[in-house]
Amino acid sequence: MRQNRILNIITLMRPQSVGLMLLFIYFPILIKVGDWVYALLQIVPIYLLITGEVILNDYFDIEKDKINKGHRPLAAGKVSKHIAKRLIIILLTAAVISAFIIYEQSASRIVLFVVVFAMLTIYSVWMNYIAAIKTFITALVTVLCLGFIFSYIGFSQKILYLMIVAFFYISSRELLMDIRDYEGDKKYGCKTLAIRFGGKATYFLALLFMLIAQVLYYNFFVIGSEGIGNVLWVVSLVILIIAFPVFYVVNSKIQNIIALILWIPMMCVIPSVIL
Repeated sequence: MRQNRILNIITLMRPQSVGLMLLFIYFPILIKVGDWVYALLQIVPIYLLITGEVILNDYFDIEKDKINKGHRPLAAGKVSKHIAKRLIIILLTAAVISAFIIYEQSASRIVLFVVVFAMLTIYSVWMNYIAAIKTFITALVTVLCLGFIFSYIGFSQKILYLMIVAFFYISSRELLMDIRDYEGDKKYGCKTLAIRFGGKATYFLALLFMLIAQVLYYNFFVIGSEGIGNVLWVVSLVILIIAFPVFYVVNSKIQNIIALILWIPMMCVIPSVIL
């Protein structure tokens, strides 16, 4: 019983999604500093922040999630709201304290942290009021998190290109999530783009954004390069060609798996930026 409770709490923290996102920040820092312990320490505040905000989002979305994502621990009643509230307070408090300790020497990192903290909190608490633009807020927050990279390795044209490509990739992925969440959002008056314009139109908009991301990826990082960069671009393209059509015809459980897979094309960009 206790073991199940711990597993449900871990599931609530969404380690797969959070972990994949943190890899985008961790590896460039690791390659720059060459110290895996130091690099790991630098992402601790971001990990605590994102994990706390993920639970906060589930806390405010619990009724919608009973329709859209009934498997999630809060929506399924496997973790109580009381425990979720405690976890939110602990994680976000720890995130703030650790950020001011670990980033003490860098004002830019503290500013980035505070901005991301504010935007994620606004997203979670007032999501119903900003539903039409929540996709782009998520993409922008992800891009700002990637901004931590250039605070370590220095700002460059490649980093700027990475942030642009990431914005389109994440926007596309989040539009698909709006399609997945259509029924719950409709019932609770959350007017996402999928609700406003329909699932089919949103799907084609997501496809357009993904194509833009892929073209920009090719233009910024593949043209004129050789070796692994070209191979990874082809890998990302194959994943998208398979994942997009499948997403539209499968149930939400498979869609959740595809949502994780759709992080891979963006991960393919990283070696071209840091090598």
